Amino acid sequence: MALVWGHITGTAKEYLEPQYLAESEEERFLCAEDMILLLKSYFISGNEQAESRAAFHRLSMGRKETFTEFKAHFISAAVKGSVSRSEWFFYLWEKIIPALRAPNLGFKHLWAGSFEKMVQHLTAFDIERRNAPVGTYSEPKPSQAGVSSTKQIPRPIRDFQPRTYYTRPEPTPTPYRVHSSTPRLLSKTPAPDNVTTENCYHYGKPGHYANNCPVPRVREIQAEKEEYEDALEYHSDQSRSGNDEA
Repeated sequence: MALVWGHITGTAKEYLEPQYLAESEEERFLCAEDMILLLKSYFISGNEQAESRAAFHRLSMGRKETFTEFKAHFISAAVKGSVSRSEWFFYLWEKIIPALRAPNLGFKHLWAGSFEKMVQHLTAFDIERRNAPVGTYSEPKPSQAGVSSTKQIPRPIRDFQPRTYYTRPEPTPTPYRVHSSTPRLLSKTPAPDNVTTENCYHYGKPGHYANNCPVPRVREIQAEKEEYEDALEYHSDQSRSGNDEA
């Protein structure tokens, strides 16, 4: 009730003053909603109340707006829109900026739905957040010898040398070749299949490779012929010795 009393002035205060400052408890307001209902009966019509309710739902906290400023706008809009005080906790939490809502999400259960506890905590948090330095710059401290402790790494010499830019040479055009329309005459002598200038190691004559040389085959034939003749001589000797024994 003190919160509503502190935010009203002029004629509204005159309407509430008799009951708010009454000496008897029976004549005083029991809660802030009774004060709002009395003011509503004097000032707000049906259309004005609907407009005030819509303005309350459109209300949201701006990024550059402090929480104290937004709290005053919120309470004023809630009173004009006839929003129940039991809903203030829910609506205030939904309308603040994420920079206030996200860091204090863990404290929400500690407030237990109390609007006053949430306002007290968010007011202190917003003041601390705005007064905190964004960033500090510390100059390098000089060493004992009076020289800065920050070591300067020398730049390589190539950084100071002038840069040399290379250009690609222009391609030399290839001269056009004039082709004769007269066909080339072909040779009538056929070329040999296997032409080679190497000599065969079997008998030192040119004309073919060693794997195509006929000399090994000739030697095999001669060796087979000699074996055959030896076999005939051996057979004839055996037959003669058999006849002599008989």
